[in-house]
Amino acid sequence: MDQNLKLEQEKEESYGLMILKPDALSQGLVPVVESLLSGNNAVLLQTLEIPKLIKDKLNKVTIVKSFFRDISSPPYNSNSILDIFYREFRGKRQYPIMMAEYNGPLMFFLIKSDSSKRELDEVLKSLKGLPLQKDNSGNVRVVPTGLRGAFMDPLPYYDKEELKSMTEEEYSNTVPLLIRNLVHTADSDSEIAEALYGLLNDSDLEEIENRGIPIRKYVDLYYPRNIQILEM
Repeated sequence: MDQNLKLEQEKEESYGLMILKPDALSQGLVPVVESLLSGNNAVLLQTLEIPKLIKDKLNKVTIVKSFFRDISSPPYNSNSILDIFYREFRGKRQYPIMMAEYNGPLMFFLIKSDSSKRELDEVLKSLKGLPLQKDNSGNVRVVPTGLRGAFMDPLPYYDKEELKSMTEEEYSNTVPLLIRNLVHTADSDSEIAEALYGLLNDSDLEEIENRGIPIRKYVDLYYPRNIQILEM
């Protein structure tokens, strides 16, 4: 892939993808997130623990398209869609639990910014945030920030060794509580492009293109499908 073309594309605009998980939908957070990403956020932002610099940078963000998908139903393959975002966990103990927990209705926000990709990722990561977590002694181990800090109940804190030493029953009862964390953000352009390829049809892409946003170019650049292997 032409790295110069990637750099040129990034200078023009950067994209992000925020996904609201089933627990966020059940809490009615779609309008909250939509308002935050649409600039109607002055009052809401006051309730979120986010650095002021990040709040200011939210003004550069616009929603390209928001869309609902129930990935537990055809034509979607839930494991294929979820694996785009969580394939780093393949073969790990939590992977099948994550696949089961997130298999259902999801809300996607495709976002565009005139800032760099790094800056946009920083904004979305801060907006996603972290929930309050305390250890068995009541000590705060994770300070609440962002959406997770504002809308999730406090969680118990377990280090890696504690999780590793749990029996299968203990683990299967504990981990679902920890991973019901409302929101995910795609980690890379390749993840976003692959997800858009699997979730948007030609009409969706055309509607975006008609607004002057070259989304097909972006998908083709970061998720090329027709790679020919030449025999030497």
